[in-house]
Amino acid sequence: MQPISSSWRQSVTCLRSLPSTGPDGGELIGESLIENKVLKRLFIDGSDIGDDGAAEVAHALRSNTVLEELSLKSNSLSDQAARSFADVLEEIDSTGIKKLRLG
Repeated sequence: MQPISSSWRQSVTCLRSLPSTGPDGGELIGESLIENKVLKRLFIDGSDIGDDGAAEVAHALRSNTVLEELSLKSNSLSDQAARSFADVLEEIDSTGIKKLRLG
């Protein structure tokens, strides 16, 4: 998979869908979220990122305080993914997340 271009990271504020990316895609999304300071809404429903990819996205929230809405529905996530997000949200003082959809 190719990294998300730097111009995308600087201009997109809402991303509604991605193709089935698998766990590797979750890692790339996480890496991009760490650098991205403009994306406010991300919907990666049905992208098949699984628990490992979701953990990468959750980890990225430690560095991204801009993202307000995140949806990961229909990704076959288990309680492990929910725990990854809960752990991150409990340990950081500031996050922009107002809506989080898992399932």
